[in-house]
Amino acid sequence: MGLLSDVLAVQSKSGKCERMASFVISKGKALAGVRVETDQIGNIYMTKGELDQNEEYPAFACHIDTVHNINENYKILRTPKSHVWFAYDKSNGDRLGIGGDDKCGIYVAIKLLEKLDKVKCAFYVDEEIGCVGSKTSDLTFFNDCRWIVQVDRKGNGDIIYNGAGTEFCSHEFKAAVSKIGEKFDYSPTTGYVTDVKALKDRGLDISVINISAGYYDPHRECETIVEKDLLNAFNY
Repeated sequence: MGLLSDVLAVQSKSGKCERMASFVISKGKALAGVRVETDQIGNIYMTKGELDQNEEYPAFACHIDTVHNINENYKILRTPKSHVWFAYDKSNGDRLGIGGDDKCGIYVAIKLLEKLDKVKCAFYVDEEIGCVGSKTSDLTFFNDCRWIVQVDRKGNGDIIYNGAGTEFCSHEFKAAVSKIGEKFDYSPTTGYVTDVKALKDRGLDISVINISAGYYDPHRECETIVEKDLLNAFNY
């Protein structure tokens, strides 16, 4: 789990995303065939592969900020049997938030850039303080995309197709992803605010969903990441 531990080791807080931005950019630039772009606010856009005629990219989204304060004594640990990740202060042993919201999404996006031949990924800043990055991002990045999946939902098994009253996707898309989701114990439900909702509210005209990423107790010092649930999200 080298990549996962590397992602989880990087601290990032809304307004202080520089460490994670540098990490994500370096990972993208190290992958063959991946083009990395940034905008003035700090959003990161990656494209892998060239489309043939009548093709469209699958697209994935995540955010690079967390709610947790930067702590220079921050340390991560994985339990040996259950493979649950958490963070603590190595100076006193107190628990710290590990930032699975949305480091889990970052991990999945990078893994998909490694695995897929043709894909787009957007890494947004400052979702936790009002979807700042996605509300100001360039929507034309998705002009040649078929759909967007965001990996930024707590727990396991949720496919968010409606967030705070905003419809995310067509009935056909919801039915298709729900059918696939049955193999991974995912099913559709409603959720709240995240980047794909901000994109839809701005008029994005392709289907999007947000799926569970395997983190629990988000925004709390007791936050954990269940590795098997995160890997299930990636496989889905």
